[in-house]
Amino acid sequence: MHDDGELSDITQPSTVSLPLDTPEIDQRVLEQDQEESEQEVLQQLADDKESLSGAPGPISITLLRFDNEENEEAENLQFPPVEPPNPPREPPLPPALTPVKPRATQATVPLHKLISLYIKPPIVTPTNTAYEATKVAIFGTLISAGSHTDLWWMNLDAKHKASWSTVRTAFIAKWPAIIAAGKTKLEYQKELLALCMKDEEIGQCITVAGIETWSHVHFHGTLKKLVQDAGVDSAPILIQPVCDVLPWTLRDLTSPAPPDWDTFFDEIKDTNINTLLEKVK
Repeated sequence: MHDDGELSDITQPSTVSLPLDTPEIDQRVLEQDQEESEQEVLQQLADDKESLSGAPGPISITLLRFDNEENEEAENLQFPPVEPPNPPREPPLPPALTPVKPRATQATVPLHKLISLYIKPPIVTPTNTAYEATKVAIFGTLISAGSHTDLWWMNLDAKHKASWSTVRTAFIAKWPAIIAAGKTKLEYQKELLALCMKDEEIGQCITVAGIETWSHVHFHGTLKKLVQDAGVDSAPILIQPVCDVLPWTLRDLTSPAPPDWDTFFDEIKDTNINTLLEKVK
């Protein structure tokens, strides 16, 4: 049949290839797309023109101007003057102190009297009953327990413990003071004549009562005290015997016959230590 023959022609593949991938077909498609784009642009311009039909043209637009009068008024506007900021203020100086001279009639109070006006020490006198009782109580605590004095204190009646003077009187009556035997002037004169200084002691620095001093200066003090205790400070007759027993280094720096004890003392004390050390060498 014819229909079958046409169907068979369609279903069967053709040996003739269609020109789908040729350069002519590509060029045609590009031109068609370009025409459609131009038409769309023209249509859009036409639509915009219709929507802006009442707007003024660019030529008819003019800029606003201010006339000369308005400019003059703007120039003649007066603004309040702006004052410059004030400089920082310096702090005020303290008032100057004016020294006040004391009046001629004003008396000057000594410092110790001025202090006594404010600080008054307690008045303590031997007749003060509280002070007397304190001394008696302290004396009782200083006695060794179990000693003879402690037994005496315990047996002492209240009458003798009434004041410090009665306690002292009772104590001296029980134990009288022992008078120490002092040296006689003759004994001091013997010590004076026996006083001597060794040669090896010259130029030595010794320590006396925790103080360093030269040996000849210490000898000077001992000699002066013996002369006073012996009572011969006004009798220069003993100067020569004392001078003769001095070491030769010290004797050469003193006078051969001093007129009095004071001169002799000063010559020993004021001996030049440098000269003395040179002689010792």
